[in-house]
Amino acid sequence: MLTCITICKRYSIVGKPEKVGKRMKKLRILAVAVFIMAACSLPVFAAEFEDVPANSWYHTYVSDLSEKGIIKGKYPGLFCPQESVTCTEALKMMMEASGVEIRDIAEGEEAGFWGGDILATARAEGIANVPFSDRNRPATREEICSYMVNAKGWQHSSWQESVFIDYPTEYNGAGGYRGVNGNILYQKGIVTGSKADKGYIFNANSNVTRAETATLVYRLNHYDPLELRKPVGDAEACVVANPETISDWQKVMLYMAVNNLTEYTVYYSGDPGMWAGSKGKTIVENACDALGNPDNPWDNDGLYSKYHEYFCYTTGCNAKTAVTNGQFSVTLYLNNETFSAGEIKRLRADFFEGVGSELKKMIAGGKITADMTDEQKASVIYDYVCAKCEYDKAGTAEHRFLGYGALIEGKAVCQGYVALYNAMCKELGIACVGIVGGSAAHPSVADHIWTYANIDGLWRHIDVTYADTSEKEAELGSYKYFCKSDREFTSTHVWKE
Repeated sequence: MLTCITICKRYSIVGKPEKVGKRMKKLRILAVAVFIMAACSLPVFAAEFEDVPANSWYHTYVSDLSEKGIIKGKYPGLFCPQESVTCTEALKMMMEASGVEIRDIAEGEEAGFWGGDILATARAEGIANVPFSDRNRPATREEICSYMVNAKGWQHSSWQESVFIDYPTEYNGAGGYRGVNGNILYQKGIVTGSKADKGYIFNANSNVTRAETATLVYRLNHYDPLELRKPVGDAEACVVANPETISDWQKVMLYMAVNNLTEYTVYYSGDPGMWAGSKGKTIVENACDALGNPDNPWDNDGLYSKYHEYFCYTTGCNAKTAVTNGQFSVTLYLNNETFSAGEIKRLRADFFEGVGSELKKMIAGGKITADMTDEQKASVIYDYVCAKCEYDKAGTAEHRFLGYGALIEGKAVCQGYVALYNAMCKELGIACVGIVGGSAAHPSVADHIWTYANIDGLWRHIDVTYADTSEKEAELGSYKYFCKSDREFTSTHVWKE
């Protein structure tokens, strides 16, 4: 069902512990309350903080939270926005903002510490395991993001790879990834990062300031689970300086795809001579290979298979080098054999606008609600795509390989089905990728693509195309191909990791 595509040199690819000191602890809590950002019955408005000017970037956040009694100053009249927040303070803020009840369970030496119950509750709830020795240590950006993600239960939320150029994500070999907390919060509009020359940086090991903490809590309090978001908001974060490897170029391509670009020039720093010659040739070859492995039709690491909602519009790419005014550059082109660059930009723009429009209708009509599980949301989209799209057996639909064809024309092959399904799932916060393989009936042929999604913490296979094209009437639109484990799916599908 998956039609081959041509890349660069026209190669084919298909897209994959007894209580002590409780009285003393309560007294100490009162004694130190003025020093922490905590709930306050007599709030000090941000306007009264001498060090929170009205034109500061954090004024809105501090003002809102202080008026609500969520935070207070560190000293009378002073908020101290640039001072750091300790691990205990950060945990308290994130847990309270996330609705986690802090229980009276501290024991041993923690029972004599004002924040002992905070540390103990965080440990018991799986939010964080902060050693007692680190209780007063400044919290880092990575730590406070992990506190928030764990407190909210967002560990398996959707995220886009390579959002921050200094914050790599790594597959942990157990169906999940490391280094994603910042990326998860980025997609939810809570973390933005710092602007750098070639994108945005996360500064994972930097200490978090009081102003930054106020910002995070404000955004968390205003988070709308039904607010639709693109997988990457400001995709400029995807760009890396002086890209050389295939991984580098995949980031550049994601930047291009999210921003609907078909052409992009990367300028390299340093002596142009260091980039020329054989090194320049390798750079161009890696750029053209970033879509996927041309020699492996089972490839599930390429952009074409993983991010099919973007790259179903790309049937090839090429690159060229240049030296202009003493600066080496590489221009990358994403193209399509059937449609011009202008047509592709229009088709992709109409597709994503249509995805957002259809999801807003479902939310407004109550078909998708904030209290739904991932599986429930995914099933709504599953039913929608099955009803919306017809498999184009005759091959007559002009855009049958595109998400546009599935959504706008209602006719597509598996490529269009997956592009539409994955795009809709991601905007609802469901992490998913495309996976390539074939039918168990023909295990040697890789000619199909389907969805691999994180459904409520478990990675599951979903094949909306097969659900819509079963030869048996009783299985039309059935759930035989919905949210199946690897073991369950081997009865009908084959794939390679």
